[in-house]
Amino acid sequence: MLYNYPKFYAHNLPKDFVDDNMDVLLAIGGSRVKEPPWNNLMKLTSFAGQQFLSFAKYVDYAEGLFTC
Repeated sequence: MLYNYPKFYAHNLPKDFVDDNMDVLLAIGGSRVKEPPWNNLMKLTSFAGQQFLSFAKYVDYAEGLFTC
């Protein structure tokens, strides 16, 4: 979420969720990526075992989406 820099109007998060996902709380507080790398590529696996890639980029990422 820090790469996408979302804007939040309001939030209500369970403590257990925040404990496991601190980046969400940081994004709500306005944190963002401040230095390179300007992108993040992560391999994820679903509960069903399906693997996929998650790609996030910050506004300062100058390369094309498919150059990572």
